[in-house]
Amino acid sequence: MDHRAAQIEQAVDEVTARVQSLLKDLDFRELPSIAIDSLEACDKIPRGIPCLYFVHHPSFGLLYLGKAVDLRRRWKAEGRIGQLRTALHQIHKRCIEIGNVTLSWFQLDPRAHEIAETIAIRFFHPWWNTRKKADECLREGRAPSLYSDGGWIERYGSSNFGNSGFSGA
Repeated sequence: MDHRAAQIEQAVDEVTARVQSLLKDLDFRELPSIAIDSLEACDKIPRGIPCLYFVHHPSFGLLYLGKAVDLRRRWKAEGRIGQLRTALHQIHKRCIEIGNVTLSWFQLDPRAHEIAETIAIRFFHPWWNTRKKADECLREGRAPSLYSDGGWIERYGSSNFGNSGFSGA
């Protein structure tokens, strides 16, 4: 292996370990948050917040996490078109259907978004971020599926949001 490659891998391992140690102690109850109880709920989110955000439920745990340069715009799907806008609205609607779902966030410089989101997804394994976990939702019913009728794969061809440009694995 090239010496430079080994140095890069070591740096990535160090960053990953440091971010995971910070995430380990994360308590969603201590973060700014809103209840996702209506389509208008996102109007309560302050404008212009770059962050890592978490969609969670007291019984099912972490359902989804993502990054946003402006959380309010992201959650309202402003400026989005087509399939991505539909996916964002579907998450919001599904949270309302499930009930007792909270959106929490912590402010984070956008330069750190990609790394922090990737490490957080691998650390927390949210139900709706990865295909394997989303498929478990549908198959085992251990957490609510993203679609009440289980139709994610039929509608979009994958439950992995990353392929559509949506925040995810």
